[in-house]
Amino acid sequence: MGGGARPLRRRRGLLDGVVLTGGEALRQDALADAAREVIDMGFQVGLHTAGPYPRRLRDMIEAGLVDWVGLDIKALPEHYGQVVGRANAAARAWESLEVLVEAAGRGGPDFEVRTTVVPGDVTADDAVEVARRVHAAGARVYALQQARSEGRAASSTSWRPVGTGRASAWPSASRPWAGTASPTARRRGCRGRRCPWSVSAGQPPMRWW
Repeated sequence: MGGGARPLRRRRGLLDGVVLTGGEALRQDALADAAREVIDMGFQVGLHTAGPYPRRLRDMIEAGLVDWVGLDIKALPEHYGQVVGRANAAARAWESLEVLVEAAGRGGPDFEVRTTVVPGDVTADDAVEVARRVHAAGARVYALQQARSEGRAASSTSWRPVGTGRASAWPSASRPWAGTASPTARRRGCRGRRCPWSVSAGQPPMRWW
């Protein structure tokens, strides 16, 4: 991580974890080394990915190098090409979901599945069915996020699992959390947008950098 490690060391005791993101974090050859360095400094590791490299994701999990994953599922498999313009992207992303579900069943990292929608786009048309299929695949936390236009505040709607453990179905109602702390954050006394875990209601109740 080079010079990037210096500010992290100064944040010991202030942060619980570091999220490795991108671009696409799993494309980086040094990702595993960076995760190990973060762990050696005493932080947990989060990972944001669109799932194009399910084998690399599995390797990271099996090596114990990730504690939480945010997986972007952009559309239904049959419409993925319209969104990303790449062959096999749908199969790889949904395979990454399978990797996460299987790992969670063995005590692996927590994860959240997210879909970013653009009103009037195929992503918006697909969102409800994506949520159903994601749930059927075994995911229990799903966030529906609206794309941000330049100069406008972002908004997101998170569909949370019923209760505090594994859920049997998504709740029938959804609620926007944009610009406010998540329910967990409010219970911990955080009220404003500066709360570090208020990005979405599905974000882990931790202090991530």
